[in-house]
Amino acid sequence: MDRPDLVVEGTVYKFVFKDILIRVVVDRIREKSGDTTGEVTVTSDMPGNSGHFHFARLNLLSTTTRASFARELKGREADIAWPQVLEFVCAMTLNRHRQGEPTIHVADMEAPVDKTFRLDPFYEDGQPAVLFGEGEMGKSYLAILQALLVVTGTKSCGMTPNQGGVWFLDYESDEETFWRRIDKLTSGLDIPTPEGLYYRKMLHPLTDDYEHLKKEVIAKNIQFLVIDSAALAVGGDTMDPGPTTSYFTALRSLGTASVTLAHVPKEDKGDRPYGSIMWHNAPRAVFRAIAADKQEGQLEWDMNVRNTKNNNNMRVSDKAFHFDFRERMLKVSNSSPMMVPDSQSLKSKIYSSLQQGAKSPLEMTGEAAMPDFNAIQHELALGITSGAFILVDHDGTRKYGLPAR
Repeated sequence: MDRPDLVVEGTVYKFVFKDILIRVVVDRIREKSGDTTGEVTVTSDMPGNSGHFHFARLNLLSTTTRASFARELKGREADIAWPQVLEFVCAMTLNRHRQGEPTIHVADMEAPVDKTFRLDPFYEDGQPAVLFGEGEMGKSYLAILQALLVVTGTKSCGMTPNQGGVWFLDYESDEETFWRRIDKLTSGLDIPTPEGLYYRKMLHPLTDDYEHLKKEVIAKNIQFLVIDSAALAVGGDTMDPGPTTSYFTALRSLGTASVTLAHVPKEDKGDRPYGSIMWHNAPRAVFRAIAADKQEGQLEWDMNVRNTKNNNNMRVSDKAFHFDFRERMLKVSNSSPMMVPDSQSLKSKIYSSLQQGAKSPLEMTGEAAMPDFNAIQHELALGITSGAFILVDHDGTRKYGLPAR
């Protein structure tokens, strides 16, 4: 038996045994309690005995389970040395799975092509972003508008797309609701429903569905993902950094630009999404949506979008959008950011300022968002008591900073 050809697509391992006309696919690999298991599918291209042979979850490290799997296969085709097939599959899968990404000698690298935006100035190619804000302000509508701009290559509202396939992963609603939103937005843009826009109602956390998503991203040539919304997409406790870190690791592995819609508690007007600090640290860009006094049943309102974090580029200046539902459609246009009040609490403004480094109250007073020196001192004193802020000695000067987390 010849050594099989192996093609790796993300975390999916595809084997082709050309001499015996057998194909084996291993995916959904899981490691737990010292065991490494994977879902193994065996199919045949043999004349007169082609098609599906067997599917099961196999412990790749267990001789016993491999022997049991081989017996099942022998019942389908007795003339193949199935133990040898499975030995190749398990050994090669484990070896490649454990390798991870290769180490690169930087001196041998060629200068990379400049990063491009999938939607300028918001979302960079291949990088995850987060758009967060209070509920019922239009975040989903804005994200769907952005998806339409990308899939059609349409420039609108100060956003310039790099055209590509789009996939909307919906944890909160259903296809009928999505269709109605698309209908309103395409009517407002005066365009037909575009090709290349895909929708999926999600029932499992993204990390549990990763292998299927990777296959679809490749098959459908997806360049931009919209995930609505964060808590359900993670599946675990959003305050626990572990599930959130795993979520963004999986998201980056999909290799597309993406935006995850997230929430913020109504009592917290800060510049971070609800959840652990990783909701701020893991994405490469974070944007906060702020609606101006939106009331129930209102058909028009303005939304401000503030770039609260940007790792790879300069922070984007505030953008504002006007939503108009008055004509049985949704028209979105640019608005003036000054029309939307700043709803951050003083504590959150201080926190954002101190993320840049230790500062004195006087230094913070010089920032446009915090003009009141006495109020800053009062909030800092409260923060010292609660542990939100700490005192630090900075070149002999007493300043305030953030505790290590």
